[in-house]
Amino acid sequence: MFYLLMQRLSPFLRRPVVRNECLWNKARPTIHQFKKILFQFLDPVVSRYIVYARSEIDAFPEVFGLPREKFQFIPYHNTLGSNNFSVCRGEYLFSGGNSNRDYSQLAQAVDGLNLRVVIACSDTRLLQNIAFPDNVELVNVHRDEFRRLMAESGINVVALRKGLLRSAGHQTFLNAMTMGKAVIVTDPKSARDYIEDEVDGMLVPPGDPVALRAAILRLMKDPDFALKLGQAAMKKAIKWDTETHLSATVGVVESIM
Repeated sequence: MFYLLMQRLSPFLRRPVVRNECLWNKARPTIHQFKKILFQFLDPVVSRYIVYARSEIDAFPEVFGLPREKFQFIPYHNTLGSNNFSVCRGEYLFSGGNSNRDYSQLAQAVDGLNLRVVIACSDTRLLQNIAFPDNVELVNVHRDEFRRLMAESGINVVALRKGLLRSAGHQTFLNAMTMGKAVIVTDPKSARDYIEDEVDGMLVPPGDPVALRAAILRLMKDPDFALKLGQAAMKKAIKWDTETHLSATVGVVESIM
């Protein structure tokens, strides 16, 4: 933001700018209005905005008053690289991450199920005032242990909040898909760029624990279906690696130069 401001105030020193990581959330009215004015002031020096969901191409221009033609979708990437980890099909459900998560929805969905649930979350604020059932285990782990828990799980759930402006959870569900896990994401609007419902994953509405519970039960009762989803997910997600993502970003840079 500081660099954009300096570009805006220095017309003789301008360079082409591609802005990625547009992780913009909704804010209180006063803050939002300030943010909107700032974004519009800086927009003349931005050549492209890279977003990680096609829905953001419509949402961000509408909310912030920015030109739609500057927005470009580039799929996000898995971050597994060449890391060595042992993938197996465990008997528990894994859910992890901090960004825009809704663990209350997940807690309600798994209450009373004969299923071990492991939630890895380092932001304790997301866990406050939630009545977690006895089958839920809360952990705060480093990256390697996070990936191990994911790799040894049977089901992966990315439970996202309702009413999000931006997409979220890409790294988590793409890593799980690359591992061949059956993935459930509670963000059909944005996650459909990566997941085809009931083909290589499952998409359920956010804020709907009943729908989430139904999806989890289906995978529990039909392991062959879960295996089929995981295999299709791996085949799709393995192509979305970091090199591919960065190459596409370089392509955008080259196109504006």
